[in-house]
Amino acid sequence: MKQKLIIMILMFLPLAGKAQNKELDYTLTEPTIQTGARFDANLEITLIPKTLHLNFQEEVRVNDNFRHMQKSYTSASIEYKALSWLKIGAEYSFILNNSYSDGWEARHRGSFSLTESLRAGRWKFSMRERFQVTHRTDSVNLYQSPRNEISLKTRLKIGYDVPGSHFEPYISAETRFLLNGVRPSRFIYYESTGRWANPYPEYSDAYLNRLRLKLGTEYKCSKKNELDFFIIADMNFDLEIDFSSKGNQKTDLTSATGFADYLFVKNSYFIGIGISYTFKL
Repeated sequence: MKQKLIIMILMFLPLAGKAQNKELDYTLTEPTIQTGARFDANLEITLIPKTLHLNFQEEVRVNDNFRHMQKSYTSASIEYKALSWLKIGAEYSFILNNSYSDGWEARHRGSFSLTESLRAGRWKFSMRERFQVTHRTDSVNLYQSPRNEISLKTRLKIGYDVPGSHFEPYISAETRFLLNGVRPSRFIYYESTGRWANPYPEYSDAYLNRLRLKLGTEYKCSKKNELDFFIIADMNFDLEIDFSSKGNQKTDLTSATGFADYLFVKNSYFIGIGISYTFKL
């Protein structure tokens, strides 16, 4: 039995070597910078005063230097104040994503959040942890990305209640970690063909893929009406995989190897303005 086990291990060693004897080829693309805008309207309904709230939101996003309607969000959420410093929330969003190549695509997103807050005089400090899952309904090449994308967002926010004023300026920073990207270290290089492949995709790659900074001010028009004016800056760090629908490196007769690049590091930046309106019942 022991001899058979040793023989089996020796048989599989060459296959392991094929996956490890060549380094992955990362292609760094030119960074892109876009400008745009975001607008949303909210209806907040109080179910239990200072404890339980429902919120309905409609949001539109414009990018490509204000020339392209990128996304729309239709959301419903509930938030429960469990402690004086802790809120628990859940949200569902129906998303329409306007792709340049494929047009409008529907997506579904569910999220769960915990928000801790602290007041010190007129200063307000908060930290929100949001766990979210986004389901794509369009055709997805599973060798390149998962159908259900899992992310963890962490937001830190500092606000100040200006005395004798309806304004409350704030600044926030939010990170987004992708938790289930396709893991490139599982790719296999076949020496016989000179081609990379991903025959058994593993969705376990985790990395920071966005940093968001926000500077704005909330304005309380009345007890039931609020406005939020802000400037937003996104720094996106994406790892994109370009394999065929069979999980193989694509053919490119113009390249020296005969195969196209397959692993791209893409950095993009977005700067936009936004207005949010909330009506409270």
